[in-house]
Amino acid sequence: MTSRFEHFSVVITNVYRQWMKISAAELEKYEIRGQYAIFIVTMQRYPDGVSAEDLADLCGREKIDVIRSMTILTRKGLVEKNPADNDIYTGVLKLTEEGDKLATVLREKISLAVDLSCKGVSARDRVIFFRTLEKMSNNMHLILERGLPSENISNKKGTDTMGNYVIFTDSGCDIKPEMLAEWGVPYKSLTFRFTDDNVEHSNEDMDALTFYNKMREGGVAKTAAVNVDSFAADFEEILKNGLDILYIGFSSGLSTTYNSARLAADQLREKYPERKIITIDTLAASAGQGLIVYLAVEQKKKGATIDEVKAYVEDLIPRMGIWFTVDDLEYLKRGGRVSPTAAFVGNMLGIKPVLYMDDEGHLTPRMKVRGRKTAISTLAQKYAEMAVDHSNGTVFISHGDCIKDAELLASMLKDKHGVEVKVITDVGPVIGAHSGPGTLALFFVGTSR
Repeated sequence: MTSRFEHFSVVITNVYRQWMKISAAELEKYEIRGQYAIFIVTMQRYPDGVSAEDLADLCGREKIDVIRSMTILTRKGLVEKNPADNDIYTGVLKLTEEGDKLATVLREKISLAVDLSCKGVSARDRVIFFRTLEKMSNNMHLILERGLPSENISNKKGTDTMGNYVIFTDSGCDIKPEMLAEWGVPYKSLTFRFTDDNVEHSNEDMDALTFYNKMREGGVAKTAAVNVDSFAADFEEILKNGLDILYIGFSSGLSTTYNSARLAADQLREKYPERKIITIDTLAASAGQGLIVYLAVEQKKKGATIDEVKAYVEDLIPRMGIWFTVDDLEYLKRGGRVSPTAAFVGNMLGIKPVLYMDDEGHLTPRMKVRGRKTAISTLAQKYAEMAVDHSNGTVFISHGDCIKDAELLASMLKDKHGVEVKVITDVGPVIGAHSGPGTLALFFVGTSR
């Protein structure tokens, strides 16, 4: 054990030191510190803005450090706050145009450095490695809070049985409430509001048709994550009943919702040390997250323990096929995913982007094709190329008020592979606000992302 500890300590220390040296050398060119770079790159993931409080949680930094850094970055012209917000701590902060350009450069530099550092390591092993480091970090945080146990925890008998835990999710999964109820899965709702009326809505109080019609009429929707207190309240009701929790959440690459759930779980572990509260970032969205929840429920029905389902889901995540196409580039332009010129020319020429969820849980353009039917055929082709079980796999489809296209895609898969699509559901406001009406998405278990 001692030699293992020494090896671990030396390797981690060397990695950290060398990474800091690389960072310092590169960042010196832009006259910023490493801490500023972390904040800038993280903020680029939230084009609608993020509060200093949320940024501290996302980056694992002290709140006072964030406030100081935001003050300096504002002076440098890289960050701006909403003029209506007087408090830099609770107000919404966004990157300026210059800040966004710098974030793009830094992201490319970081990606290159990581790729070169991981030379010779497979993509799958990288995902496992990074996830393992995150888990170790979380475990060490708990050790610091609670101290090491006085007895050997490996000698304790497990108390986990099939019925003593709850699978929990959020509305980012785009599964209808009645279906989640059938699965026995409680959830929390993200919210949205249109800028013209500023009334907060959830999926339950505005149906998809009304939502997309408002978007077609020019409405701009803004989404909001579930907060920590909301998760904590619902989690605690479950814990009070003597049940453990397995939360399977919306991608942290698109929302702070998962981080809110993680923080709520951290708070409640202190109050309920005898209970398990496990949070999993699916790095997925819409019915891709829903498919992971469904498959987890199926494992639970077979008698799997909470730890067995956790391991099953974590193995599943890097193999989820999550492919999208959109009908109108205008909505991607609003979110900054395509330029105004590209959106205008693309719409004129009938160009349809095909996007996928990458290993970091971001919605990323992968290719462009001409014509809607070609885009739908491309989704079907991705299934043919990547699905693990072509004829018997579980397949979900979601759509932004384009049911005919969803049915066409389902029939393509049926005709070519004999597979029956299990669920066709709406793309909810969380994704739909950014991708617009006409979004079509396909989800399946594949060989990789």
